[in-house]
Amino acid sequence: MGDACLVFGGPYLNLGIGFFAVAHMLYVAAFGCQPPALSVLPWTMSSIGAVWIYCFSQISMELRLIGAAYGFLLSLMIWRAAAQLLNGNAPIPWTSISRAFGATLFGISDAVLSVELVYGPGTKLAFLILPTYYAAQMCITVSVVDRKLASIKASSVLNQ
Repeated sequence: MGDACLVFGGPYLNLGIGFFAVAHMLYVAAFGCQPPALSVLPWTMSSIGAVWIYCFSQISMELRLIGAAYGFLLSLMIWRAAAQLLNGNAPIPWTSISRAFGATLFGISDAVLSVELVYGPGTKLAFLILPTYYAAQMCITVSVVDRKLASIKASSVLNQ
């Protein structure tokens, strides 16, 4: 739904941002809160914040507030995905790497999209938006494989 709203733009832009914000809240819930990895949070907040500040002077007050809220949720999503890489000395599952990489790509895609929306198509960055977005979605999607496999294994053990 968010994609469709962004395609039509104009009055649907805020609605599209809202759909993506809900998606990020669901990602945060799915990624969990363990380990806390609070040391990663300032990095994600400052990275997204830098893009917001870069675009700040060029947008309306309404979009500033919406952008700040969305950027906060995007930062939380990236933080929770990256936190999965910090699990002590234990081996890092490939699914955690995929999740963190996908979340980072989502942030890159949204940063480029934000610059394009604010500064117009003359930035010559538009070619990065869709490849990073689709790669992000793919990486996040395949990162749930370990949970599905664990569920299948658990149910097969119970059925024996």
